[in-house]
Amino acid sequence: PPSSSSSSRRGLFSIPTLHQPSDFQRLAQEAMTECDTLRQTLASVSTPTSLHQAQDILRLLDDVSQTVCNVIDAAEVCRSVHVSPSWRDASQQAFDTISDYIALLNADTCLYRALQLVTTHPQYFTLLTHEEQRFAILLQEEFERDGIHLPLEQRDLVRHYQNHVTQLETLFTENITHSSHKYYQVAADPVTEIIPSPVLARHVPQQQPSSSETVTLSSDPSIANTLLKYSSNPQLRQDVYRETYTSCPENLQVLEALVKCRHQVATTLGYASYVDRFLQDKMCNTPARVDQFLTQLQQRNAKPYQQSMELLQHAKHHIEGSASGSSLEPWDIPFYTSVLKAQRSGGGFDSSEVSPYLTVSNCIKAMTTLVSKLFDIQMKEETMTREERWDMDTTSAAATKEEEDHHHHGGGPCRIRKFTFHHHEQDDSPPKPLGTMYLDLHPRPGKYSHAAHFTVRCGCALRQPQTTTTTDDQEQEKDYQLPVIALVCNMTPPSSSPVLTHSEVETLFHEFGHALHSLLSRTTFQHLAGTRGAMDFVE
Repeated sequence: PPSSSSSSRRGLFSIPTLHQPSDFQRLAQEAMTECDTLRQTLASVSTPTSLHQAQDILRLLDDVSQTVCNVIDAAEVCRSVHVSPSWRDASQQAFDTISDYIALLNADTCLYRALQLVTTHPQYFTLLTHEEQRFAILLQEEFERDGIHLPLEQRDLVRHYQNHVTQLETLFTENITHSSHKYYQVAADPVTEIIPSPVLARHVPQQQPSSSETVTLSSDPSIANTLLKYSSNPQLRQDVYRETYTSCPENLQVLEALVKCRHQVATTLGYASYVDRFLQDKMCNTPARVDQFLTQLQQRNAKPYQQSMELLQHAKHHIEGSASGSSLEPWDIPFYTSVLKAQRSGGGFDSSEVSPYLTVSNCIKAMTTLVSKLFDIQMKEETMTREERWDMDTTSAAATKEEEDHHHHGGGPCRIRKFTFHHHEQDDSPPKPLGTMYLDLHPRPGKYSHAAHFTVRCGCALRQPQTTTTTDDQEQEKDYQLPVIALVCNMTPPSSSPVLTHSEVETLFHEFGHALHSLLSRTTFQHLAGTRGAMDFVE
């Protein structure tokens, strides 16, 4: 067990109980033990004889959810972003352990029976608050969607299939992460016209001794997107496109297995297909509605789409001539779109006109201004301790010194940054904490290769003060677990360009919208907090 001194200081993600990789498995075991105690309590409950008892059953059920989510959410972030393989491996093991346990919870008939004592009670259910009723109904629907009504043998089969699905999803993501560092050779001149050799060498290891005729590229998205957008060389664009989109052939087998296993889960649960099960809790909740939406969208956009394609085709013919062929290829679209935008700068938007302003620093200033003007909220940068970082291996003295030297010699702008959010409920009152946001904006080996908003901790009301597993800001909110989120992107490193592309800025502010959803949400139940809603609504 951790010492009292270690449990009171910040650990990874500011969690005081998370200081070394082995802490993940300990936290997973403690969470399951705590949940087992809650399950025993819920298994013994009888029909409520008061509104308070009905509410207490719901809070106990959410306590189960909160206990496992506090571990698996942190593990999900760590396995996706931590620079250290030992941390990633430990968090992956904890993630697998809790995933299996959650499958067990989803098939627990005692939990379902306790919930039904509330949802079917003719008197007390109608007296619950709207949030309490919504939580109860959504949780009941989740139990039923996961097959709580099935015989034990079939529930065990669903759990087996679901565990396999989780393993395949993890493998699929890991393969993509590793594939972003696969290398290939192309002609040097067209590349160095766009990316100077010294800049390229900082991001992709070059052959030694270097060749003047060829250079080495990687399938890293930031390099590929730059060349696809700015290179006028059609052969280079084709090579980059094909290498990037075929860099992970091993995922074809994984995807085939995943499709099969998801179908097995769905049909065992009584659904016609995986898509029928997946859509059930969405706004577009049937395949027919999705098809109708997409068909209408296609019809409304048919004319402008055709006009756009004709413009792109004309631009290609004008630049490459008739020898280039008559059809537009996928690798043509980014380049000729940027060409047309530049030509139309007098009558439309040209991203190059604003690009000098699109620095990370200016984007963060804009975020600060937005939350202040829109919500009267203060967004303040905080100093991060060494222990809460995940862009350095804090468990290895040698690795830590190497990382610190790297940051000291120019790596600083890529470091993770931490911001807290506060607001004044009244003009003369002290600022009240709302939560914490980490920004992890630039690529590095082993990191999740796309953009995402990760929840480290959901916000929710606490029935009892819990000071050993909360962050520093949460010490100021004894009755509420404040949200902690990580906004993860893979934007152009400052060493390549001091400015971001317009598309990268759009992505950053899209994810910031999710972050605000999590930070500003105030719910009694963690199961309803932040972005934990219908996916199509959230997006």
